[in-house]
Amino acid sequence: MTLGQHLQKTTHEVEGLFLMEEYGCFACHEAGPASGSPIPLGDWMPSLKGAHQRLKPEYLLKVILSPDKPSGSSKSSHMPHMLAGLPLDEQRSVAEALTAYLWWEQDPPHMEKANPAKESSMRQGELLFQSLGCVACHPLSETTNPRPASLAHLPDKYQSRGLVAFLLDPQTSRPDFRMPDLQLSQNEAEHLAAYLMQGEVSSTETMPNRDLWETGKQAFGRYQCGRCHAKVQDSYSSMTTPKLPFPSQVSEGCLADKPSTHLPHYHFNPSTQSAFQSLITEQKETPSRRTLSVNAVLNYLQCHQCHARDGVGEPSPASMGYFTSSGEDLGDEGRLPPHLNGVGRKLQPNALETTLLGQGAVRPYINTRMPNWGPHWAAYLATALSRADAVRNEQPTPRDGRENAVGRNMWGRALMGINGLGCIQCHALGGHPSLGIQAMDLRHATTRLRPEWFRDYLIDPVSFRPGTRMPAFWPDGKPSLPGNGGSAERQIDSLWAYLSEWDQSRLPEGMEAEDSFTLQPEKSPVVFRTFMKNAGLHAINVGFPQGYHAAFDAQQCRWIMAWQGDFLNAAATWDDRFTPLTEPEGRSLPWFPLDFQASPALEAKLKSQETSNPHFLGYQKDEHGIPTFHYLMHGWRVEDRLEATSHGFLHTLHISSEPNTPPVTCTMRGNFTAIGAHQYQEPSNTRITLLKGSASLGDTENPKHLTLFMDPNENAMQWQYLIEQTRP
Repeated sequence: MTLGQHLQKTTHEVEGLFLMEEYGCFACHEAGPASGSPIPLGDWMPSLKGAHQRLKPEYLLKVILSPDKPSGSSKSSHMPHMLAGLPLDEQRSVAEALTAYLWWEQDPPHMEKANPAKESSMRQGELLFQSLGCVACHPLSETTNPRPASLAHLPDKYQSRGLVAFLLDPQTSRPDFRMPDLQLSQNEAEHLAAYLMQGEVSSTETMPNRDLWETGKQAFGRYQCGRCHAKVQDSYSSMTTPKLPFPSQVSEGCLADKPSTHLPHYHFNPSTQSAFQSLITEQKETPSRRTLSVNAVLNYLQCHQCHARDGVGEPSPASMGYFTSSGEDLGDEGRLPPHLNGVGRKLQPNALETTLLGQGAVRPYINTRMPNWGPHWAAYLATALSRADAVRNEQPTPRDGRENAVGRNMWGRALMGINGLGCIQCHALGGHPSLGIQAMDLRHATTRLRPEWFRDYLIDPVSFRPGTRMPAFWPDGKPSLPGNGGSAERQIDSLWAYLSEWDQSRLPEGMEAEDSFTLQPEKSPVVFRTFMKNAGLHAINVGFPQGYHAAFDAQQCRWIMAWQGDFLNAAATWDDRFTPLTEPEGRSLPWFPLDFQASPALEAKLKSQETSNPHFLGYQKDEHGIPTFHYLMHGWRVEDRLEATSHGFLHTLHISSEPNTPPVTCTMRGNFTAIGAHQYQEPSNTRITLLKGSASLGDTENPKHLTLFMDPNENAMQWQYLIEQTRP
């Protein structure tokens, strides 16, 4: 069954459950025992907080009196007519009171003076509207003048500053997120608002009558407006929710042809009313919020307006021409949003969630902007797509236990270069431009893609993306280039190994400049393993953009040295890993490695255990690329983080253990003198400032050492201190 047939088959589900959500049915009625629907029950309707700063008072009045078409818009609202059972003159008086309440209840409102937008701003807004992807959901036509018909009502609805605020943060007033956050800058939002509001006439509206405020407040409670909308007051937030009508009552209540005076009047069209009634009748009970297919959710969010998935969706013929690229010679791959076929198998879940949050764009040449769908939809879709696209009995990539298939960094580098497969002829790497067209930068490959998808895509790219320019270097699963691992599996895993460590490796042949072996951190830290003079054969060096660098000995589990200036010259590592040992490029700094001490009894106990002490467990980078080293020391787990500041380093140690583990102390050997509260000076122009934890100068045998100590009754402790150079 195709997705199109599936969507047709599930029309009942979508039209029933989704429409029940959109019309606010579950705000008053119990949803049933199941909770599989991705749409949250609460706070899903437009917010009324700050409505007086966004909207015009005349619009508020019209939407209360005639919610189906408040401003002549061609698009109907899902808001019911709460006053339909009243005489017309009474409807207007109640609507005026409600408007006054919404207008005067909150911060002091004001009606801004509508100044004509500059022609240049309107033109920039029009170009943004076309290029960012707005046309996918709000299509232009040959007769569009001056804006799409679906948005023709905006000048009647919004104050100019209110529309700017909405465009900057749609979720604040529309938490359903059917309008996603395009992450606009202030200038972009102002230009778009100028385009969408063009033709606006200076407002001559009168302010709502403030004397009607109390009457409006009572009406707001009487008509239970707070059930659906973010409350203007908290007093209407908690109400009992009666169950939905049972099948014998489907022609009554809100679904009746003529609802009772006190009930909402939705004026459903026949098809919508039929969908609601059928859903209730067929379930024979209160409709439940069933789990919906991921494709139904994508359809609900209108993702198919930009992305194809399983044969459904893509930009419409009317909007296709507005999808453009800033890249040269990339064709449709460089201008159209990628299809979503198997995307849950392609991307790692965290990368998929990040993408849905509008972050980490890897196709900067596509002018259409991936919006931020918010944490709810990002988390839901990342999980749902991963489940939907999972492949049973998927063949894993080679890892432990298959040493004859595992790749090598050096082979991957050779394959990437011009004398290998020539990947760099099209692909950039870490900001280094390719030799030809500037296709996707491969630096994100191993943090975004699943290795199994990476392998299968390289073997047969066309089966994943018909029409792609990506060649098949392993036709029928066999290497087109001998050597560098030999087998297709090992060569592909070598590419993965190299791309996982590209920032610690030489650039591929043909991309690096002659003699360009100096590593220099620019925007984020560089973590580089090598054989290091004074730091040994287990050194892990961390260079920081601030110009301060340090070496961690993963065997002794401590920071062993620091320097300032240039980071490292990697020639010795890349050309001959064994000789000579790498040395720091900059000026050595005074350094005071920490020594952990445990009681003699604990030392003896640890020596009898198989696990070495200390025992290095690895490191993890945070979002800024700063590593935290993890190791075991005297029965304690240590999280050790060093980051550069403008004048030195900030060192943070967090240690934890099981209850009753003997405490440890930590000594910083030096010639320290106390110079103030929690501050210590060393003659080598170094100052230590303790920010967290406890410390004191040493005992009588070592009176100048600085000792960090812990409470023997605690199972966790944190030390944090600054190491700063007082003079260059």
